[in-house]
Amino acid sequence: MKVKFEYNLTGAGWVDSTISNDERQVRMRVSYLSDALGDLTEAMVDLLNGSEEKEVFFMDEPGEHRWLLRRTERDNLLIEVEWFEDWKSWEMMDKDAKGEKVFSDEVSLLEVAHEVKAVLDKLLEKYGVEGYKQKWIEHEFPLEQYERLKEHL
Repeated sequence: MKVKFEYNLTGAGWVDSTISNDERQVRMRVSYLSDALGDLTEAMVDLLNGSEEKEVFFMDEPGEHRWLLRRTERDNLLIEVEWFEDWKSWEMMDKDAKGEKVFSDEVSLLEVAHEVKAVLDKLLEKYGVEGYKQKWIEHEFPLEQYERLKEHL
């Protein structure tokens, strides 16, 4: 199954993002309160470097999506996305609280890494480093992580 990832800057400090496969699509509104794309890019680099598991938060206002990324034996990646009504990442709810699972798929790690790189390519082409910062406000374009990701691909 093919996974598709989209990440579109929609206004000052806001993103509309989706993750989808042949069976399911999840839309996520993302706030600049977290550096979601930078954190996801860093997680992909770490996974490509051999990390077994990473966690990334896409914060909304209120609530957030938590991405759990786990390598499997076959160099695949299990992606599980959960929705939380509050900010679990900022410990505004019980640390053992479970979210609502809204997406799950196991796909090639390299496929996901290429999807993330394609999003970064589009953003860099459309906005450049300075334009990205102006739109995203709180966080720089993840240039260092992007360069490290490209080295793996």
